[in-house]
Amino acid sequence: MNFIQLSSPFILLTLWSGAQAEQFVDSNEPPVKSTLPAQEVLQTKTNLWTAAGQAGLPSQEQLEPKTDLWTAAGLVQDLSLSAAPVAQLKVVYESTPVTINGTLTPEQTAEMPDVALVGAINCMPPFALLMLDPDAPSRRNPSLRSWLHWMVINANTTRRLHKGEQAVQYNGPTPPEGTGPHRYVFLAFCQGGKRLKATKFRTRRRKKFRLKSFRRKIGDTVPFGGTFFYAENVGMLKSPSVRFT
Repeated sequence: MNFIQLSSPFILLTLWSGAQAEQFVDSNEPPVKSTLPAQEVLQTKTNLWTAAGQAGLPSQEQLEPKTDLWTAAGLVQDLSLSAAPVAQLKVVYESTPVTINGTLTPEQTAEMPDVALVGAINCMPPFALLMLDPDAPSRRNPSLRSWLHWMVINANTTRRLHKGEQAVQYNGPTPPEGTGPHRYVFLAFCQGGKRLKATKFRTRRRKKFRLKSFRRKIGDTVPFGGTFFYAENVGMLKSPSVRFT
């Protein structure tokens, strides 16, 4: 457990609980150690979060939920979520990171990304991960909502959510030409401490994925983490073998 000494009525500030952190890292990985000098005096909230960054811990901006973005993008309503995810996911395509509410091209997102949680959560492994397109075939006419692009279950750590069992293989965005920007959404869930049988989740049917049904099966109603980006086919994408994904 890492502590920073304060000149305030609160003598010690717990920046990171070792007991909690151990739930989300591999047992063979060393714990995060603070590099902040113990004698440094922290007087404001801003300084506290600066210290957390020096200790190798998530920043305030990283930990704060982007609920306003989820609501503004219409995703809470369109995915029938009771609330926006409480934490962010870090998604990286090779060397290209996903910026929440940002834009990428189908070419940039063709290969499976690395996915990790920013911060920590109060639930035990294993974890599940989904990637969905709620705008299939278009946002104006989402008759195929949601299109399932990826499903991972039984991930053992939030540092590598993409390393679980590939129940449904990754299929990158190839939105139809002329349908405008599509929202591509990553959602991470707790599995209630239970491992799932991949055979019960494998499917060749990607259209009209029922998120509510999936949540009931894993015993969780609200995703603990997520992010999303936009991608559009502007006429340069050629995928003759793919009708729609």
